[in-house]
Amino acid sequence: MFHRDKKLKVYCNPCWWGDSWDGTEYGMNYDPSRSFFEQMKELQSKSPYMALECTYTTNINTPYTNYTAWQKNSYLTYFGDYVENSLYSTILAHIRDCMDCYHIDESELCYGSIGGHKLYNCHFTIDCGDCHDVHFSRNCYDCSNCFGCVNLRNKNYCIWNKQHTKEDYKEKVAQINMASWQTVELTLKEFQEFSFQFPRRFYMGDSRNKKVSGEYVYQSKNAHDVYIGVGVEDSRFVQFLTLPKTKDAYDYTGWGNNSEKLYECCVVGEGASNCRFCSECFSNARNLEYCIYAANSSKDSFGCINLKKKQYCILNKQYSKQEYETLKFKIIGDMDKNPYIDEKGKVYKYGEYFPLILSPFGYNETIAQEYFPTTETEATKKRT
Repeated sequence: MFHRDKKLKVYCNPCWWGDSWDGTEYGMNYDPSRSFFEQMKELQSKSPYMALECTYTTNINTPYTNYTAWQKNSYLTYFGDYVENSLYSTILAHIRDCMDCYHIDESELCYGSIGGHKLYNCHFTIDCGDCHDVHFSRNCYDCSNCFGCVNLRNKNYCIWNKQHTKEDYKEKVAQINMASWQTVELTLKEFQEFSFQFPRRFYMGDSRNKKVSGEYVYQSKNAHDVYIGVGVEDSRFVQFLTLPKTKDAYDYTGWGNNSEKLYECCVVGEGASNCRFCSECFSNARNLEYCIYAANSSKDSFGCINLKKKQYCILNKQYSKQEYETLKFKIIGDMDKNPYIDEKGKVYKYGEYFPLILSPFGYNETIAQEYFPTTETEATKKRT
């Protein structure tokens, strides 16, 4: 996932997850005369990154995926867990035999669906849930055998929102040659024009939510400003939490899976607990601050990058518990007295997330470009 012009050391996934190294080989002594983030930048250039981010040991016959775990026989899937026999799809959880889908979970045999929950044999649906055999439809729930429908609830055998008998429905649908891509394109255009006649309803989630705000929220309580979240509790400003549960989180992006007490973290999950200002830390990561890719039960560490199965580390160097606590306390004080200041003059003291110098990606290489697209010229002007 790293461009060849990046000045980073990159390992193939079998090597990164192997037991021949743990990250302490690249340990550095803390230098109080330099800002802490500058020293992390130096560590970043030394320690090896994984070529594709995934929990490699859980994937089977799935070599070309990114941000994935527990996948089998899948290809070019992104940000997905518990996925089987699926292709070209992103933001996934517990799906199988799906293709060209975006943000679906607990679904099977779907094609071209967006925002789906508990779907079976559904094609070209948008924001539908608990449906089977529904095609070219939007915002339909608890429906089956529907074609070209919008905003329906608990309906069967409908075409363009009109009720039919079971026999009449099957006869009419059988006359549509869905094996022809030309027919599919024409039907998509017809469906788009038809759906514009109806008000757009934003989907909030399911009846099991209690005191929830946001969109695409399921089985959650006391959770606000949640955007794509399952099993979220006592949290706010969180998104892309595709696996339950997440508890006591704030300013947190991806991915949940029995994680708790997370603050200003990105892609930290799968048993993670009590982590702050961390990125890409998972597999039972605990009590971490300012760590990047600290995995496989790494815990009680500060300012580490690409660390595995270690405890009481600072800048990837191992310490005793007492040494670790003493040095960590000193560094936090130094971060306030000698903060990192970027080229725009922004000050990064303790309590701020990582500065941009620690991002291994350009803006246009990230998902930010999809949500807030900008040209190179516009980006250059903003930077200056």
